[in-house]
Amino acid sequence: MVGVAWPPFREWTWHDSGEVIQGPDLLVRENGQAIYAGRAFRDGRAVTAVGFLTGQHQAIPQIILPSGGDNSYPSLAFRADGQLVCAYYSSHEGRASVYVAVMRLAP
Repeated sequence: MVGVAWPPFREWTWHDSGEVIQGPDLLVRENGQAIYAGRAFRDGRAVTAVGFLTGQHQAIPQIILPSGGDNSYPSLAFRADGQLVCAYYSSHEGRASVYVAVMRLAP
């Protein structure tokens, strides 16, 4: 679900995003486009997904990062050169480790 509210944040409107996004982070580009990252499920397994939210609050996954097992709580940031950075943890290589993915976004 995606919740939307305006200050003072007492009345919320909830929308079904169409995707499971657990432990999410959300970042908004200067052009207003919302980017999310979070734990999603593909073929019955937990993975870390990065995608966009549409103006209708629909989650559109764009990439599944190398991940699996115990994984979640990604953090998003932009680098000075405009690339997107996603730090996350995952146990897909045996034990939980922290990973950093750097991505170039289309304009």
